[in-house]
Amino acid sequence: MGAAGSVNGCFYSANAAVGNFDDDPQLEIVIAEPSEFAGRDSGTGTWDNTGIIHLFNTDGTEVSGWPKYTQGITLSSPVVADVNGDGSEDLIVGHMYLGSSYEPALGGVYVYDRSGNVLSAGRNSSGRVSGRRRR
Repeated sequence: MGAAGSVNGCFYSANAAVGNFDDDPQLEIVIAEPSEFAGRDSGTGTWDNTGIIHLFNTDGTEVSGWPKYTQGITLSSPVVADVNGDGSEDLIVGHMYLGSSYEPALGGVYVYDRSGNVLSAGRNSSGRVSGRRRR
């Protein structure tokens, strides 16, 4: 189980992760991917880099308070770990962005708590994806 699709002709596939993000004993399933809004608007030539993180119960229903929209698309698998040592699992997601210029607010590695709040964000230019090859 995971996410697969394409954004403007670029195909992606990412695996799901599992963790316990609520108060019941069952694990939840995490999927991070580009949102339904992501891609290039051919009319304006601008890019929408909205991502989405889903958190599902084992019966397939979305956990209350989810999904969460993100600034940056995700084309890779999320990771679950207790990053801040509080005894609750956190979510680590790498976000990228599509475009022809550097956008400092997009891309990088983000850590979310069990409610989807950003705990930390490491932003840098390595999150950029472009159709141009570097020489």
